Amino acid sequence: MSVSVQTRTTQTQLGAYCGRSQAHISKVLRGVVPVSKLMAAKLEAWVSERSEPDKAEVEALIEGIAAAAPERRKHILHILRELSALA
Repeated sequence: MSVSVQTRTTQTQLGAYCGRSQAHISKVLRGVVPVSKLMAAKLEAWVSERSEPDKAEVEALIEGIAAAAPERRKHILHILRELSALA
């Protein structure tokens, strides 16, 4: 389950927050376009404004990623690597 699903946020709402279109957000989340430093900062700010996940939520996210289709896992890991490199 994605962060946007857990917070009941749509790609359109996330795009509005980041100043980007829903289509661009979709491409970023699918790993079609790289995450720019500015976009990563905006995504980080968006995530930091949400409540801190508890251990059960983190474990559920990890299980969801592990159970995802290989192509989807690849995209998720791409995004995580990009964000990690900016830290």
